[in-house]
Amino acid sequence: MFLTPGLGPSTGPEALHLPASLELRAGGRVRTLASWALGLGFLVSIAAYSGWLSALGPSLMSTAVVVGSVAVVGGGVVLGGMWFYDLYRGRFPTTELRDAMVADAMALGLRSVGRDLSTLDLRFPLFQKRKGHFLTQSLMATFASADRPRVDWIFAGSWRGRDLRIFDYTEQKQDDTKEWTCATLALDRSLPSISITRRDFLTGRLQRLIDRGVRSGDEAFDRAFRVDTKDAEGALATLDDRVRARLLESAPPHQAVVEIDESRLLVCGSRIAAGDRRVLLDATDAIGVVLAPAGH
Repeated sequence: MFLTPGLGPSTGPEALHLPASLELRAGGRVRTLASWALGLGFLVSIAAYSGWLSALGPSLMSTAVVVGSVAVVGGGVVLGGMWFYDLYRGRFPTTELRDAMVADAMALGLRSVGRDLSTLDLRFPLFQKRKGHFLTQSLMATFASADRPRVDWIFAGSWRGRDLRIFDYTEQKQDDTKEWTCATLALDRSLPSISITRRDFLTGRLQRLIDRGVRSGDEAFDRAFRVDTKDAEGALATLDDRVRARLLESAPPHQAVVEIDESRLLVCGSRIAAGDRRVLLDATDAIGVVLAPAGH
C-alpha cells in the first residue's frame, strides 16, 4: 500500500508504478543539480586560476577557488556514484522495478518472464555476431554482459490473436552500444530472408547512392529503407505495394530494423519504456497482417 497525495492509500497494480516513478524523478533532479554544480565549478575554477576574478581581491578569489573545487569534486562524485548505481540497478533490478514490469505486462494483457531466454527465438541476423576479431568480440561481449544483460524485460503472450514476444535488446558494437526494444511474432507463411533498415534522415539520400541494397523502384520507400537479402526476386515479390506502404507508415521512426526470417518477423525500434510498448506491439501486428497470405 502506498500513499497517493490527495487520494489517501493506494493499492492494486497501478500502485506498483509509484515508487519507481518517484525514484526516477528524484534521481533526475539529483543528476541535474550535480551536472550544474560540476559545470559551474569548472567555470569558476578556470576563471579564478586565469586571473579573471582578481578584481574581487585575494580573499574572495581564494573562496571562489575553494567553492569551485568543491563543486567539481562533489558533482563528479555524485554523477559517478549514480552511474555505478544505474549499472547495478540494470543488472540487479529491485523488487519494486520487477513488480512494476509485471504490472506493465498485465496492463497489456501479457506476462513478464524476466530474462527467460527459452521463451525467445534469437536466430534473426540482428542477434548474430558481426564479422570481426574473435578475441575482441569476446572481450566486448564479456564487458557488456557485466554491465547489463543482452536481453531484458521479456513480455510474452497473445496480442490480437497472435503469439508475440517483446523485449529490450542491447546491441554491443566495437565502437558503441545501441539500445533497442524488439517484438517478434510467427507469420502464417514462409518468406525469403529479408533485412530492412531505416536510413538516417539526414544522410539517407547519400547512403542510397553508395550502398548495394535491393531497390524496389518506389522512390519514397527506397529513400527511407535499405533492403538486404540473398533472394532479390523473392524479396521484391514480398515487398509489394501494400507491404511497402505499411512499412512506411508503421515501422518505428528514427531507428528501425525489420527482419523476415522464413516464417518469423522481427521489428525493432529505439529503446522505449515498458509502459509505452503498446506502440511497437501495434506496429508489429500491422506489419504481420500485410505479410499474411491472401484471404487471412
